[in-house]
Amino acid sequence: MSKLIITEEQIEECIQDLDASEEAFSEAVEDFKATQPVLFAYFFSEGLQILTQAEKEYLFYLATMLWKTIYDNAAQTLPPVTETQMGK
Repeated sequence: MSKLIITEEQIEECIQDLDASEEAFSEAVEDFKATQPVLFAYFFSEGLQILTQAEKEYLFYLATMLWKTIYDNAAQTLPPVTETQMGK
């Protein structure tokens, strides 16, 4: 797989898309969950107990934004992250 370069403009566009409406963010979350179930589940695991609720929500927003930016700009579909890769 070739390297993907994400530009600041692509990130800004993604942020605008996610912040456009609650529905847009919810749709991105559902897509994230469907395409990366192991990674998605990590954000709701005990591994993040050290963070406050606000920190967890912010981290989840950043991960969703990053996933969507990559997903929207990748020339090919990214393979799902596995439990082995997550270190479980």
